[in-house]
Amino acid sequence: MNSFKIWAIDNQSLLTSVAAVSVFIFFLSLLSLPWVVSKIPKDYFVRNTNRFDFWREKFPSSWLIIIIIKNVVGFFLLIGGLIMLVLPGQGIITVIISLIFLDYPGKSHLERKFALNKKVFPKLNWLREKAKTEPLISPNQLKN
Repeated sequence: MNSFKIWAIDNQSLLTSVAAVSVFIFFLSLLSLPWVVSKIPKDYFVRNTNRFDFWREKFPSSWLIIIIIKNVVGFFLLIGGLIMLVLPGQGIITVIISLIFLDYPGKSHLERKFALNKKVFPKLNWLREKAKTEPLISPNQLKN
């Protein structure tokens, strides 16, 4: 315990910086998450299309640059979400949003597993309601 106190005193500026970044990410996530969640198409979790087709059709000359930027943003959201799992913030929701931005094998399956969780899905739709956007469609709704 004594060595931790010494380390904390020696690294006071590092701890202050980490705390400041944590507070900044917390407020940024509070302000941006309703907007980001509102931009998810309402049928995102029920459609089965190639993820790159949308970008190729909509932006034929710059789709690759957009994919790269999207993945860089997703990477930083993932890091922030993982940090917020142990620090103040909406870590789980931020990780889910980062998974939507990133491209990787098995992405659709993993997104659905997290987002369609009984506890997470209503929170995503609550954020969409705050942004005055239609709720996300669950695959369970299509079965009925």
